[in-house]
Amino acid sequence: MRPAIGRLSEELKSHLREVAAAKETARKIKQQEADAKYQAKRRAARHVERNTINGIAHVDPEEPFRSPRTCGEYLSIPTDEEKRARIAAFIDSTGNDALSRRVCIVCARELMRAEGK
Repeated sequence: MRPAIGRLSEELKSHLREVAAAKETARKIKQQEADAKYQAKRRAARHVERNTINGIAHVDPEEPFRSPRTCGEYLSIPTDEEKRARIAAFIDSTGNDALSRRVCIVCARELMRAEGK
């Protein structure tokens, strides 16, 4: 294969190098995304496990979504999957079932104001 590649024009060799570099970059990005997804799953599982061990039924809606990001990704737009997961966590935290177990902040403030009089 090496002799055949050696006979190619420099322009074609340059193009092959660029394609190989682009393929390697895409592979690295895909691997980083897979690693981040795996780590997020592990953190979520540990969080649920910790709460189960401590007897806490409430799952912090933010915990599963915290993933390490580089400085360039700090203010990046969340993916559709992240949006759906965050909306579901919000609904779980503010739904009737969650509110039946806790006092909402507005009610707590009103209660404190009433007790202060």
